[in-house]
Amino acid sequence: MRGTVFHYDDGQDYGYINGVDGKRYIFARSDLRQDVTLARGTLVEFQPDDGTAHDIVAVAATAPSPSTGRPRQPGRRAENRPIASVGLWAYFWRGDC
Repeated sequence: MRGTVFHYDDGQDYGYINGVDGKRYIFARSDLRQDVTLARGTLVEFQPDDGTAHDIVAVAATAPSPSTGRPRQPGRRAENRPIASVGLWAYFWRGDC
């Protein structure tokens, strides 16, 4: 099953996952299959078992953009260029019509 990390306390060695089924599952560090740092919102796959999560694996998600910190969206690009004059003469001069 998939879910997202709701909370993880490394010092206390436990955390919670919100499953896609709408339930919240508790887990301990020993339930992780990888030695990774889990931050709130990390997408994971796990085996649910009566309110607990086992065999937890972090799912590779889209890497965040270095400039915004938000995940990149495929097919969308933003150009970093200065805003030019958008007066009527500038509009026709650029030939953007």
